[in-house]
Amino acid sequence: KGWQSRRLAREAFALVDQKKWREANAKARDAYLLRPTEPESWRAIARLASRTSQWTPALEWWKKVNEAQRLTVEDRRDFIGAALVIGEIPLADKQVQTLLAQPRGPAPIDIVFAGQVAGRQSNPVLALDYGERALADKRAKPSEIMAAATLILSVTSPYSQPYARAWKQIEGVA
Repeated sequence: KGWQSRRLAREAFALVDQKKWREANAKARDAYLLRPTEPESWRAIARLASRTSQWTPALEWWKKVNEAQRLTVEDRRDFIGAALVIGEIPLADKQVQTLLAQPRGPAPIDIVFAGQVAGRQSNPVLALDYGERALADKRAKPSEIMAAATLILSVTSPYSQPYARAWKQIEGVA
């Protein structure tokens, strides 16, 4: 049953990536029903909930996966997203710190998440620093550049230089 549950969970992950929500839901549900104690089935449910903006259930499932110590880097990012939307900033911060401590260094999106957490913790100076670090990262994708620029816009004055530079970044991506 465990092997079959993990197989169904892997199929659910593939369907989530293809944005076939109904089919992914059926596979994730079947994986869970086959073996409710299987962490991979929890991951499948959590990922599906995160990607379909069901933030409260997603956060609860991510907590279970975290307790089982089964979070991947991608899972942590989904966990942070859900925690930020729900307002569970300490949970998001803990996951961000784990991503920032990766041996290969954080990805631009991880730096943006760190900035978003800092902004929610009423630390605009740190949020600005993270936003500028993400913009300076040559690996940043257009969506990450937009997120970092938006973060900077949210924590700076419209008359400041960082604000003007962030707008230039947005224009560049557009």
